[in-house]
Parts: sequence; structure tokens; C-alpha cells
Amino acid sequence: MRQIKDHKVSVLMPCFNEEKYISKIVTKVLSQKFVFELIIVNDGSVDGSSKILEKLQKKYKKRLIKLIKH
Repeated sequence: MRQIKDHKVSVLMPCFNEEKYISKIVTKVLSQKFVFELIIVNDGSVDGSSKILEKLQKKYKKRLIKLIKH
């Protein structure tokens, strides 16, 4: 089996009221070398998830983080 060294993946992640965990999850996902972009779908969270995601998007601006509000 041949090794895939330079391939990158896009990660699609749903989010609903994940205020307690979203920072840690995003940090872990983006720490993976093979992750090219992280697409987060906020599915109507009513806690502080939206604000946290917006801050993370600014913090990791060198990485591609796309936020979709549903």
C-alpha cells in the first residue's frame, strides 16, 4: 500500500450547543497535519457556541475555518 504524505482533507463538523467542548474539539481537529480546512455547521445553537466559533475563526485565520449557520 502506498503512503499518502501530501494529501489534505476537509473536515465537516456539526455543532449544536457545544459551548463546553467546542474550543477543545476545534483545537484537536486543527492540530492534525492532514486537515486542510474545517467546515463547521452551527445547527441553531442557543448557548454561547456561536460566539466561541467566531473567536476561533479569528484565532485560526491562517487555517481555513468556514462557519455555516443553519
